[in-house]
Amino acid sequence: MLRFDDGHMLKLKTPWYVRIHGVLDRLSREPDAVEILLNGNMDDVLPFLPATDAQALRRFAAELDAGLASNAERLKQKLAELQARYPGRKEIALALGKDPDTPFIFRMLGGADALALVRDHVLREYQSAPRLEAARRLFGARWTRPSFSDG
Repeated sequence: MLRFDDGHMLKLKTPWYVRIHGVLDRLSREPDAVEILLNGNMDDVLPFLPATDAQALRRFAAELDAGLASNAERLKQKLAELQARYPGRKEIALALGKDPDTPFIFRMLGGADALALVRDHVLREYQSAPRLEAARRLFGARWTRPSFSDG
């Protein structure tokens, strides 16, 4: 901020200022924080954050990853139990009915990786807070806006 003797003020925004405030703005919204993490961009963001906020982002990333991995394992176990109990895809489909895991189970029957499926699903749903909230059952973690402190 420049202040002139006549009272006129001028605010200069350097490329660094614009970049850091863009990062801070994106991290104020949970869908954007999830997108940054799932696209592997956390390392690009961390240098712009104060230590306490960087730690909060690392903690959220660990919780997000653990939640995704836990649900992938749950889906694998569910598939194994269904395959042990029912002889074919038709019987599995009838047993699942309108279970929200049905699309995952059938893609896994086709050879898809459970962890990749849940990550991709959350990544498709992150654009809006309501859709992300509906997908939260697959990861459980919750991002709260950091303080963006100077610490």
